Amino acid sequence: MGHCHFHPVEGRDEARLVLDNPYPCRFDMGLVKGMAQHFAPEATLTHDTSAGCRQKGANSCTDHVLW
Repeated sequence: MGHCHFHPVEGRDEARLVLDNPYPCRFDMGLVKGMAQHFAPEATLTHDTSAGCRQKGANSCTDHVLW
């Protein structure tokens, strides 16, 4: 249910993920960060509320992952 759209940032170890599913954004953040840190322990995740947040009524959330 829902989608996770992966958008790599060219030339950087970074990606933007747009998640439009019925799960809480904190749940998605834990899954994404855990998966990223499985492959790159130094990976970080930022929840970009400027792009909207499902918790505040938006249709999707945007997270930035750096590794």
